[in-house]
Amino acid sequence: MQFLNPSLLWALSLMIIPIIIHLFNFQRPKKVLFTNVEFLKQVQQASKSRNRLKHILIMLARMAFIGLLVLAFARPILPSKNADSSSISARQQVSIYLDNSFSLQNEQDNKRLLDLGATYAQTIPDLFPKSATFQLLDNSFEGNTNFFYPKTNITDKLSTIDFSGINRNIEEIYKKQLQTFEANQEGTKGGNIFWISDFQKNTLPNLNEIEFDSAYNYYVLPVSPSKVSTLLIDSVWLDNPFVQPNTPQNITIRVRNLGTEAIENKSLQLFIDNNQVSASVVSLPAQSSKEIEMNFSITKTTGTVSAKISIEDYPVLFDNDYFFTLRIAPKINILNIFERQSEAQTYTNNVFTNADFFVFSATSTQNLDYNLLQNTDLVVLEGISSIDEALQRALRKFLSSGGNVLVFPAPNSKPTDFNSALGISVRGINAEAGVGLALLPPSENEPFFEGVFEQISPSMSMPVATSVWSGLSSGQSILKFRNGQPFLMRQQTAEGNVFVCSAPLENNWSGFGKHALFVPTMYKIALSSLSQADLLAYNLEEQTAILSLDSLQKNSVFELVPLQNNSTQEATSLNSTNNQAIIPSQRISGNKIIFEIPRSSLKAGVYQLRNKQTGKIETLLAFNYSRKESYLDFHTKEELTKAWAEKSNVQVFSLNDGDAQDFATTFKEKNENIPLWRYFIIAALVAVFVEVVLARVFSRASE
Repeated sequence: MQFLNPSLLWALSLMIIPIIIHLFNFQRPKKVLFTNVEFLKQVQQASKSRNRLKHILIMLARMAFIGLLVLAFARPILPSKNADSSSISARQQVSIYLDNSFSLQNEQDNKRLLDLGATYAQTIPDLFPKSATFQLLDNSFEGNTNFFYPKTNITDKLSTIDFSGINRNIEEIYKKQLQTFEANQEGTKGGNIFWISDFQKNTLPNLNEIEFDSAYNYYVLPVSPSKVSTLLIDSVWLDNPFVQPNTPQNITIRVRNLGTEAIENKSLQLFIDNNQVSASVVSLPAQSSKEIEMNFSITKTTGTVSAKISIEDYPVLFDNDYFFTLRIAPKINILNIFERQSEAQTYTNNVFTNADFFVFSATSTQNLDYNLLQNTDLVVLEGISSIDEALQRALRKFLSSGGNVLVFPAPNSKPTDFNSALGISVRGINAEAGVGLALLPPSENEPFFEGVFEQISPSMSMPVATSVWSGLSSGQSILKFRNGQPFLMRQQTAEGNVFVCSAPLENNWSGFGKHALFVPTMYKIALSSLSQADLLAYNLEEQTAILSLDSLQKNSVFELVPLQNNSTQEATSLNSTNNQAIIPSQRISGNKIIFEIPRSSLKAGVYQLRNKQTGKIETLLAFNYSRKESYLDFHTKEELTKAWAEKSNVQVFSLNDGDAQDFATTFKEKNENIPLWRYFIIAALVAVFVEVVLARVFSRASE
């Protein structure tokens, strides 16, 4: 037993008062006259014995009354097994984290896990004194989360909490909670931290990574679904990245069943501009995936169209839709810069003039108009021996704005000029034309050639070339010689890419220009010049987006406006921002705009990129939620308990029955001190009653 007000125990010294009264009987004796005193001696002896017993018992009753009353005011308690020197009632700052990620759309006994978690969170303020203050965190970090507030504020926020598309791991949440405690405490630190989550393994892969602070109490409330069921659209890609009007197109959709049960005959639908254009049926075993092909065509001749793939699934809805955009035949502007006319220009010219989606132009270094670089996606430097300072500056500016450069050197090219202009580090080689080495077949693991070959044979016939440059190993080797040295290298810059070939393109130096591999390689290099604006969709977990736009002004400001037909299957459970324009942080570099993706403000869907000043819609962009929340692999209550068993200040609760009142009872049993003052008051009253009874009993006996 302990006392909350031990300073009052000095009042126990007042118990001496009944003793003083007993030792000094202040009642004056009365004189009684008797005519005959012959029989008084025996009566006098009997009365003295009864009086002595009476006074002792009454003295003890009075002492008990005073002692019990003093102890009651000292507030005696029986401490719980989890209480420490700074008891829970003294630690009146409480931080509650309620996981509201999409994985909590799962259900336990037909109740959404988020609703169950909110119910548990509602009971927590009642477990602490009225003077306690609270912080409520969710994944959005929205609102003023840097302070502690009274109970009513927390109750109001819990009534409006909804799902968030932002993924946060427990360590990130924990850091935020500790920062709030430190900012609102002076002197001794301490507090209570609650985590209500399904504890997905992808947000907390290693349970032992968390460093618990002994100054805080931790309460872990894992909520888990009755069964795991989720069917999702994992990814979407086009067989031909160039979408042409009124031409059959093929799209591939990867569907995954991450649940524990097989699914049968689920409907899969393709929408373009909110009109269904194709449909299919999906059946999948548990824990498996499948790639499904669909055909479509577009009648629109220019611009960008919105598209969506939808699938049936319940209860996890956020990953049932995959939004993307289709840009109609984007034109890739290619500028070929050469020093003198040669047969090498014929190869390049034939590749890019035979396709409608390339805009090809060629000019010599003497006649070059540097303004052409502003609207160019790919620059091909072919057979140039030296680069003057003006062209070097223009190329550096071109790369910094996100452009791509392909270099075929001349036999006498100066490596220092190219190194300065392009940020590479090549060296010259003394080589003779006609003395070459064959190339290795492309590697099957090389992502650059993905989708080009159905099968690559080791005995595939390859061209022979003679290198005039070395030092290409600093980047990604796309093609190699049989001795392992790079033939074609790709090096990424801050915004763009530099492709460098180690051999000239003339026939006496390389057979690459006449080989069948030349055309797909050049096409792939040209396609890599497409900016991120040509991606089908963005993940809301990404940080930035880079868009290539025509006629950009430095003072232009762009905003994201949701399309009116953004109707996701989970939209009814999210706070809608459909009619609100969002202005992200942005900067303009050349003909590109780079903006931060405002993941806390965006919902999944298709958005218009609109010029705020002119109102012109530049393009459409699609955003999807991260699929991390679809992987429903959780840490069980047993795993959490075992991992943190040695942490005396960490408690893991079992919530499988979904009864919040049962949790409150269990919490009180484990953590609340048992107050005893009521029992001491009752005992003091009993002592008074005993005194009264003793006085009456002895009074009657004396009669």
